[in-house]
Amino acid sequence: MKILRIALRNIASLAGEHTVDFTKAPLLHAGLFAISGPTGSGKSTLLDALCLALYDETPRMSVVAGAAAVEDAGKEVQQSDVRNLLRRGCGEGYAEVAFVGVDGLTYTAFWLVRRAQAKAERALQKTQHSLFKGNAPYGTTREEAVSGTTTEIQKAIVAKVGLTFDQFRRAVLLAQGDFATFLKARDAERAEILQALTGTERFEKISIAVYERHKKEEAAVAHIQGQIGAAQPLSPEARAEAEEELRKAVAFKNGVEQQLARRKKQLDWFTLEAEHGRKLAEATGRVHELLAQVEANQPRAREIHWVRTAALEAGPLRVAEKQAQTVLAEALKREAELKERDAVLLLEARESEERHKAAARTLEEVSTRLRALAGDLAKARTFDGELIPLGAAAALANTEHARAQEAFSKAERDLSALNGALAEVERNKQLHSKRLSKVSCFEPFARDIAVWLERFNTEQRARTKRDRINRRAAEAGTAAI
Repeated sequence: MKILRIALRNIASLAGEHTVDFTKAPLLHAGLFAISGPTGSGKSTLLDALCLALYDETPRMSVVAGAAAVEDAGKEVQQSDVRNLLRRGCGEGYAEVAFVGVDGLTYTAFWLVRRAQAKAERALQKTQHSLFKGNAPYGTTREEAVSGTTTEIQKAIVAKVGLTFDQFRRAVLLAQGDFATFLKARDAERAEILQALTGTERFEKISIAVYERHKKEEAAVAHIQGQIGAAQPLSPEARAEAEEELRKAVAFKNGVEQQLARRKKQLDWFTLEAEHGRKLAEATGRVHELLAQVEANQPRAREIHWVRTAALEAGPLRVAEKQAQTVLAEALKREAELKERDAVLLLEARESEERHKAAARTLEEVSTRLRALAGDLAKARTFDGELIPLGAAAALANTEHARAQEAFSKAERDLSALNGALAEVERNKQLHSKRLSKVSCFEPFARDIAVWLERFNTEQRARTKRDRINRRAAEAGTAAI
């Protein structure tokens, strides 16, 4: 057992938290050290914390056993009660020891004392005793090495330490005046303590085992010697007769053993022959069973043969089927694209139809207006005939004719611009005709559109000519006036 760390809070004369860590400098490299200081500085309190954490007892509280009880927070408490080590004016305190057990593992023994609600004026509560794995300081996450009642935990700590409280305080923690008690103890007690400290109990066990074995072997030797003493030696004649009988018995035994060996070989041969016969019978039965199964499965075998043949022949068909599926998928994709394009063309055709219907309506309006203006054109021609006899106004008419000629030139230019516009219309017509030719269902309508466009162009040309005649008639009328 090796002590690694001692920690305490609010125990006896030491207020607050205090830690003595033997795993850190300067104590880590100190071979021998002393706990010194004036009276009341807390030297014994460190040893009290060590004992409280390990055994829930202390040497100096044991010496006051049997003393009168004292009153604490309205209750009587025995003077030997270790809870009295809680510092006055404090609501709680603890003692903690980290150590390496006899099993080579590290543990932390923890002892806690507190008053009700952790208030200094309240009554003392029952102490708590715990054993954790590893060197786990108070306030950190810790894992219990042993769980159970306080008695079970104390037994586990004693097992890990390897010493009871009495052995610990006599051999390890020699309180003031206890060293003389150790020296004056009985031999058996000192041997028990020293044996626990040095670990020589295994040698005691070996010594006991050796003694028991020696005693047992001595008894066996004595028994054999007794048997030897009880046996009487034979006379030479009886000895020779016994040896002869022994020789005959050995010869008979050897003959019997040889015969037994021969019989054993024969028995082995018969056994092997019987085993072969049994296996042959089993094999013959199995062959008959298989033949029966083959006979019963002939239709199934033919079916399997046909299935395999069909599977082999279906190989190329599967490849062709996969190729056909690929072609079908591409065709379906192409069909979807064509349907989408047909939908677009149909929409354009409908739009073109609407535009042509509008053009037809416009052409009808123009035709109506042309029919209305036909009478005016006749009157203008009659008026032209009446202008010939008018010689008196010829000079003025010539002048006006020059101006009319200029206006006519301008009209010609306008006509050229109009013809360009009509050519653009013609190109658009051809473009629409190409689009319409892609949709066969609209072919008759496309032919009608061409007729209507031709009519429209004719009417446009007639309208242009009429406008020119009207301008000339107006100019002639102005000149006549």
